[in-house]
Amino acid sequence: MAVVPPVTSLYKDPLTLAHGDHFSLQLISTQFDGMNYLKWSRTMSMALISKNKLDFVNGTFKRPTITDATYNDWERTGYTFLCWLLRSLHPSISDGLLYVTSSRQLWTKLEEMYNQSNAPHLYQLRKYMMQRTQGESTIAKYYAQLRSVWEDLLSLVPIPDCS
Repeated sequence: MAVVPPVTSLYKDPLTLAHGDHFSLQLISTQFDGMNYLKWSRTMSMALISKNKLDFVNGTFKRPTITDATYNDWERTGYTFLCWLLRSLHPSISDGLLYVTSSRQLWTKLEEMYNQSNAPHLYQLRKYMMQRTQGESTIAKYYAQLRSVWEDLLSLVPIPDCS
């Protein structure tokens, strides 16, 4: 009986780019428009985890020194990844961020600008839920809209610890 070698992940090394990982790739269908930061960041995080690139934005995988053997690979992968992030932003947002030098810097700037205070966003979501009616929508569509807002609310309000 033949022994089947274990399958190794193409993305095991964060510096690896697959053949389809070109700079104009659109990783997610959710475009960040300035109002949907929570959905965008959650969706983008899932995509980054699937490609083993989350360490580029969370600061774990830092840029090596210019004399390091992996510097060129890091630059190539880092800028490809930066292009992916910029493509997921509405042009009115990405135009102001074209001169960031790393995906970590871009991620941090977006977090600082759009994830500051939950209070106004909580108010807006609660108001939307209270005023929402089914109207001409199907039950499935109405439920999906309410479920989406409910998920946003849950992500903003931490679940208290039981003691």
